[in-house]
Amino acid sequence: MRKSFLYLLLSFTGLLSDAQSLEQVITATEVQNIVSILSDDSMQGRKAFTEGAEKTADFISKKFEQTGLSTLKDGLGYKQTFTIITTKPPSVSGSIDGAALDSKNIIPFTTARELNITEKSGYAKRYITSRDELRKTIGEYLKLKENVLVLVDPSLAQTFYRLNSLRQQLFPSEKSVVFVLTSAPGNGFVINIKQDIKEVQGSNVVGVIRGKSKKRRNSNFFSSL
Repeated sequence: MRKSFLYLLLSFTGLLSDAQSLEQVITATEVQNIVSILSDDSMQGRKAFTEGAEKTADFISKKFEQTGLSTLKDGLGYKQTFTIITTKPPSVSGSIDGAALDSKNIIPFTTARELNITEKSGYAKRYITSRDELRKTIGEYLKLKENVLVLVDPSLAQTFYRLNSLRQQLFPSEKSVVFVLTSAPGNGFVINIKQDIKEVQGSNVVGVIRGKSKKRRNSNFFSSL
């Protein structure tokens, strides 16, 4: 947290020094003011998805405006909000090719509260074999614009279970990707998933320094997450 705070301060003052003369911006008083405001208890450590993070975003937005920075797009402000879905460990059960699945071997990436799928649900079926690079292949499947059931070879179990840490915060989506650790071909399957979800709001703050040409345009990004 300390390193990220110092990075924020240096990035911010560095950005301002590009937009104005150094003497106008970097003074002991101004630096102390920024430090005092951003480290205040009311900012809640700038923890993601808290009121303090939003207050931080508002403060940076105001500073960008005072400095005369451009917004990323005309008509948009410096502060851009977005929604994240946070999930708790789901309740899962299922079977594949007539054999019951261990619940720990089913890891869903979905923002649905409830999901019940079978081989007739229209899910595309994909495989990750022992020869595949698991991390890279998983990323490719998560980018697909369709519902997918991904069957993962048991030899990749150690990396497979780490997927749970990646599914706790997701962007809203109507598509679901369900990973199952199994050696079965998956001709027939039944998978049932229930989970508690919560929508939370986050913000990014973006200020742009306009160069003399598009090729020389520079951007500074501050994320309140």
